[in-house]
Amino acid sequence: MNATAYTTIDTKAVARLWAWCRRARSAASAPTDQRLSAVRQDFYSALRHIRTPRAERLVTRLLAARTAADLWHLRAEVFTVVAIQHGETEAQARLQHLNRHFPTRAPMSGFAPFGPDG
Repeated sequence: MNATAYTTIDTKAVARLWAWCRRARSAASAPTDQRLSAVRQDFYSALRHIRTPRAERLVTRLLAARTAADLWHLRAEVFTVVAIQHGETEAQARLQHLNRHFPTRAPMSGFAPFGPDG
């Protein structure tokens, strides 16, 4: 096999590909930003009426989240903060509301059942 066959790059094709990616990302970002804002608002609502230093730090982390994945990783902390203030039952209810934003939860996360049997 000739190694030089792989070294030739069509720079115009690469430039077109990058331009297409930027357009696609730009077109998709507005709805994504709106969805992220809605998810962030639900996380913030889950912490309503909790005025503790730990909750305030969590709100700061929620505001800094750039992606839904960032928010996904804050779910356990939301559960803990709510459970301390309002009990585990209320924390479960609030977390259930947040889970609707993450329909493809990993079964090993501990927050989703393995199947219809639970």
